[in-house]
This record gives sequence, C-alpha cells and structure tokens, in this order.
Amino acid sequence: MSIQEVLQSGVDQANYFLELTEGRSLLELEQLSPHEVKGLLSKTKLPALIIPRAYGGLQLPLKEALDAVGLVAGVCPSAALMLCMHYHVVSTIAMYPAAFPFSETLLNDISLNGKLVASAFAESSGNQDIFHTSVAANVSDEGIIKISGSKKPCTMSHVADYYAVSIITAEGVPGIAILSNGDVGLKRKTFWPGDILLATDSHEIIFEDVTVKSDWVVWAENESFELYLNTGLVSFNLFICAAYTGACQALSERLSPGAMASPAIFIPIKGGLAQCRYSVLGIAESVMPDNIGWLVPEVLALRYQIQRALKEIKICIFENFGAQRYLADTEAHYLAKAVDLLAFHPVTRFGFEQQMSKGCEL
Repeated sequence: MSIQEVLQSGVDQANYFLELTEGRSLLELEQLSPHEVKGLLSKTKLPALIIPRAYGGLQLPLKEALDAVGLVAGVCPSAALMLCMHYHVVSTIAMYPAAFPFSETLLNDISLNGKLVASAFAESSGNQDIFHTSVAANVSDEGIIKISGSKKPCTMSHVADYYAVSIITAEGVPGIAILSNGDVGLKRKTFWPGDILLATDSHEIIFEDVTVKSDWVVWAENESFELYLNTGLVSFNLFICAAYTGACQALSERLSPGAMASPAIFIPIKGGLAQCRYSVLGIAESVMPDNIGWLVPEVLALRYQIQRALKEIKICIFENFGAQRYLADTEAHYLAKAVDLLAFHPVTRFGFEQQMSKGCEL
C-alpha cells in the first residue's frame, strides 16, 4: 500500500463519519447518547487510523489522524473528544508495542471490532501533576493485582471498551493498567455538570477491588516508563488542540459570506485558524521517541498559545456576527462554549507555570 493510499483511506474514514451524520444538525448529534456516538465511530475505521498494519490498522501518520479529529469536531465535538482520549493511549502503545505485553491483543481488537479506549488519568485537580495517581494497586503474594480508587472526569466512562488507568503500589511504584468494560468492581458516579459535551460521557469512574491481569499492567521498572507517559502527554495535547481548532473552524463558518469577504475579518479568523492547525500538524512530524524530552514543554507551550488564539478568534467571530444572529444562533453559542473548555484540560496553563517556576519536570 502506497503512502497516498494510506492517507486516502484515512480521509475516507473521516468523510464516512460525516456521511453517517449527514442530515442531522450539530446540536442533534450532541444530544445523542454516548452509546449512539460511540456506535457511529465504531462503524468507521477511525479507531484504527494510527494502528500499524501488522495489527490490522491503517497505519496513518499522526498528522493525518489529527486532521481527521478536526473534521469530526466540526460536526460533533463530543465524538472528536472521544477520539482524542482513545488516540492518545493507542498512539503510545502503537509506538512502543514491545513494552506493552497486551499490545497485540488490544490493537487487533480495536482494528477488527472498532473498540475504543478511555484514558483514566485525570483526578479533577487541574494544578496537580497529571501523572499523579491515587488509584492504589495491591499485589498479593500470589501475584494477584487488585486496584481501588477513582478517576474523574473520565471520557467514555460508561461506554468505553477498555480503560487505561494510572496506578501506584503501596511501595510507590507507578504503573498503567488496562481494564475491560464489564470487569467486576467497576462503577460510575455522575460528575459532568452543565449541558455542554454531555455525549462525551465524562463522569467519575470508580474501581472497587478490580482484579487486573498481570500481563495487562506495565510497571515503572526503568526510565522508559516516563518516556511512555510523556509520549501520551504529547499526543493528548496535540489531539485536543486539533479538536478544539476544528470546533472553532465550524464556528467561523457560521459567519455570513458578506462578513468573510472583508479582509479585516477574513485575515484574523482564517489566518489564525490556519496557524493553529498547521502548527499542530507541523510539530506532529517530530513525535518520535528520541524527541519526546524536548517535545513535552514545547507542545504544552503551543497548546496554551492555541488556547489564547482560539479565544481571540471566537471574539472576532462574534463581533462580526450581527445582533440578530448572535441572539438566535444556539449552535454558535454551543460551539463557543465548547471551545472555551480547552483551557480546562490537564495540564492547565497555571499548573504548567507553577511547575516551571519550581524547576520541576512534568
């Protein structure tokens, strides 16, 4: 398969998602249940875009998957955010398959059956190290691993097929465990407030003595573990930037053609969106093991610049919307509020600045 064929197959999958949603408005899609949104994604090959062909995937370059997320975000932001959480876990496992004993089973299941992986790392403490975890892992003398604790918010808390969970032993050894939906001891508690992005299914997931298979855990046995975590952090921030840029792009398309015909409006909006998009795609070319160390601070700094840029673009859009359209366009307001939520994903800018000022590594 040529690189052109690979890229085209990825574009086709994004377009297929758009075809599946054709005829339904953004708000109609956002009001679907999480199961319905996941079902739409699973009908496509989107879950397998960046999985190597050896595991049944399309082996799409990271930048093309980022573009696919941006396209999806323009019609259903909740679906795009599901993909963000899925991709940042999958991209890490796909980059270091030998380090994850479960990689072949997991990646094949995703590729063949459209499965989705949730990222259970956050603990609703934006200024805390994202790699901090309070989920306790107890390893018995017989080697049985049980975990207890909770994570919130966890996108796809009810509907994911798998959950990647950060854990720590009583001796302070961190690790990553993969759980399956339906494992005994998995519970959920309502967490997400408001009416934005409800379809992401972002609630608290609780682990009550959940048994984890020993070959579905990776422990921090050497410095490579930090590399895996940082690879996921880099991918996560690139994907959320792509998603929120796609949502802001959709917001810009609600301006009247007459307004966009003015260079004074067109340049800051379209120029700003292009800058956000291509800066993410450009740095994605450098995502490889040897570069992760310097990529972490640069990608985070880029993410905060994109946050600010999208807010400025949003203001420019609404300044030129016209009063009647501003008051009447509920989808525009939904997109605008969704764009604002980029600032609350970990690592927050304040948390990053605090760690930088203390000379701490992320």
